[in-house]
Amino acid sequence: MDDDTRNYLKRLQDTTTEICKGAFDKRNEEFKYEAINWADLWCYHAEKHIAADGEEGYRVYIEEASPGCDKFRIYIANELAKLGFANVGVVTEW
Repeated sequence: MDDDTRNYLKRLQDTTTEICKGAFDKRNEEFKYEAINWADLWCYHAEKHIAADGEEGYRVYIEEASPGCDKFRIYIANELAKLGFANVGVVTEW
């Protein structure tokens, strides 16, 4: 992996963690019914992937949120897109 990709993934991971922290203020409104451990929520991994059809993209993994947190995952993806991180899949897990 080249340095540019490595740096991009590090920025993507750090930015995702910052968005997670910022989402705390919306916990009682937008994410009221989503199972999220706000105390330990963070992005622990970012990766670049290539699908079998050759399509490339990125994926972030967020720890301490249920895999069923659809609103939260969509929120994270949308916020990342606003900041220029396009085509990023968001995975949440305990």
